[in-house]
Amino acid sequence: VGSEMCIRDSCNKVFSCLISRRVQSPVKESWISLLLAHRRVAQHFREQDTAEYVIELAHISQHARVVFRHHFRDGDEIIVDRIAREAFNDYFGHYHADPRLERAKSDDAYASWAVRACLSREVAEDVFIADVNGEVAGFFAVHMLSPQDGTGIISGVSMQHRGLGIYRSFMINAMKWVNQKGGQRMVVSTQINNIPVQKVWARLGFTMSKSHYTLHKWFDNETR
Repeated sequence: VGSEMCIRDSCNKVFSCLISRRVQSPVKESWISLLLAHRRVAQHFREQDTAEYVIELAHISQHARVVFRHHFRDGDEIIVDRIAREAFNDYFGHYHADPRLERAKSDDAYASWAVRACLSREVAEDVFIADVNGEVAGFFAVHMLSPQDGTGIISGVSMQHRGLGIYRSFMINAMKWVNQKGGQRMVVSTQINNIPVQKVWARLGFTMSKSHYTLHKWFDNETR
């Protein structure tokens, strides 16, 4: 209660304030429980999505078909920005699920994240760029969460190059990258209703580890 009062006091100094919080759900909940989780969310908070985390322990023997350029070239961030806007247009993440946030600005948030992954090693340690016939077809940013765990930060494939197995190839290369870094696990996450991505993970041997609820809380200045 005390923490919420402090938040309210701070937010009352501006017109409105959004607090986003991710909390862990019970381990290995059923899919039905996850999809109906919003009914159990605390009052006054709005659940925007349920993210699923999965862990890969080994299983890196597959061979990727797509050729990648590691350490993107200067200027690739311009194409990455365009691909990210394509990939996350009308996405169903927690930003897009919030009716108070403009969808265009939600698109911008993901594009900005992708560009920052290219330009800052604090955001991502490496970015894979997929080339198809000399044309940039997608990107995949990777990062080590700890000496044991690596993850995919953000990725996208251009509309015209989908269906070629590029994302699967990205995942295989990411697992190999983590292994080369001395990591033991690959950890990835997405919204519970992002079925195509989860199918790729399942086929590569990933298993569900834990899930989280992402909550949004808006504080409005009553004197506005």
